[in-house]
Amino acid sequence: MNNQQLNTAAILFFALIMAAVAFCVITCSGYEVSNVSTAQSIANSEQFDYAELNTLLTSGEARDYLLVDLRGAEDYLQGHIPGAINIPYSELLDRRHQKNLSNRSQVLLYSDTESATAAAQVILVGQGIENVRMIPGGFNSISKYVLDGFNPTQAFYSEDKARFDYRRFMNVRAVGPSHEAPSIPGIPVVEDSPPVAGGC
Repeated sequence: MNNQQLNTAAILFFALIMAAVAFCVITCSGYEVSNVSTAQSIANSEQFDYAELNTLLTSGEARDYLLVDLRGAEDYLQGHIPGAINIPYSELLDRRHQKNLSNRSQVLLYSDTESATAAAQVILVGQGIENVRMIPGGFNSISKYVLDGFNPTQAFYSEDKARFDYRRFMNVRAVGPSHEAPSIPGIPVVEDSPPVAGGC
């Protein structure tokens, strides 16, 4: 190959790369939100607690919000929050759903689990859809503590806090005069302390 052919090949290769970059810039405009901006947005947004959800449903203000059920269609048909629409998690990035979500001022998400809802919130905020909040817990807890009858003691329920309840997790029992813990050398005895009210 002579120099002229190499120069021509290099120019064509460079033009191909520039065309690919231009194509990405034009078609990937929905990915403008940086990871740092997404993380800051998520950190600044608060969960929509059960007390707020109960007020929303009983006051009739639900029309100001777009409630999104992220479960599958079968689960949605078996029961959902009144007024909620169904957008399965697997279809969250469809353009038709993105347009519907971006046109609303307040979007509330819920799913089977709190972690799936949190993941969906990160995806939507990363797509530039603002004002997305999550309802903590899964649909079963929402149904139990809000829809079946509001339980004020669970107004600030969080599935993650419940999962890491050390008493249940470690199977801690009270140690007192009625039943002494067996003395095992090298293993400390855990005494039961009064329950702590509130958050972390």
